[in-house]
Amino acid sequence: MFYTRISRFIAGVVIVIGVVRLGIAVGFATGWITGDPAVLLGSGSIGDVIDQTVSIIFAALVVGVLTDISRSVMLRPR
Repeated sequence: MFYTRISRFIAGVVIVIGVVRLGIAVGFATGWITGDPAVLLGSGSIGDVIDQTVSIIFAALVVGVLTDISRSVMLRPR
């Protein structure tokens, strides 16, 4: 189904973007990246960014699981 494919693609993109954002936040937290975190992350607090990003990654994983369930129901012989 069209919506299943689109949802699966969006979940994958969101996970990749979330992991990159989480890496940048950890880089700021550990001091590997210097400067103003608000410029790259859009928030002044690293803890808030990490919390939001983990929630976003979790939501994308849930969407990915739901699309896999949808695909298995769609492909099941009747």
